[in-house]
Amino acid sequence: GHPIIRDTTSEGLPRSYSGVTYWNYGMLPQTWEAPVGDPPGDRDPLDIVDLGTKIRKVGEIVPVRIIGALPLVDTGEMDWKLLGIAEDECDQFDCDDVYHLLENTNVVSSVKDFFRLYKVAEGKARNEFLNDGIPLGREEALGIIREMHEHWRCLRADELPV
Repeated sequence: GHPIIRDTTSEGLPRSYSGVTYWNYGMLPQTWEAPVGDPPGDRDPLDIVDLGTKIRKVGEIVPVRIIGALPLVDTGEMDWKLLGIAEDECDQFDCDDVYHLLENTNVVSSVKDFFRLYKVAEGKARNEFLNDGIPLGREEALGIIREMHEHWRCLRADELPV
C-alpha cells in the first residue's frame, strides 16, 4: 500500500507551507505522472484538491467527484491538480463541472494562487499554469486520470510509458 508520509523538499527536509489552505489535499491511488512529455511528469500520484468544506482526518479515504483539473508546472515538472468535491458534500455545491464554480465563486482562484506561490518561501520561483491558468473540465480531467492510471500500470510492469 501507500504509506502516509509528510511531503518533503527536494533537499529531503519537511516541507512547510506558507499561507492557509481552505480545502483538503490528497492523492489518487493507482496513478503516476511519468517523467515523459514537455514538461515531464513529477513522478508522483495525481494530486486532488477537495473543494468541500468538511475538515478531514489525515489518511482518511474520501470518495471524491472529479469536476476539473489545473495544469500546474511546478519547478519545471507537470503536476496536475485534480479538482473535486467529496461525494458526501456534492448536494451542497450542485456542481458537476468546474465551470460552475468559476462562474459563482472565487475558490478556484484561491487554489491557483496557493499553488502558484507555495514554494516561494523556500526561495524558489513562482509556479506557472498551462492553458493560461484556465482549468480543464470534468471530462478532460477524467481523461488525465485514465492516462495516469496507464502510466501507473506501466510503472508496476517495469515499462516506462512513452
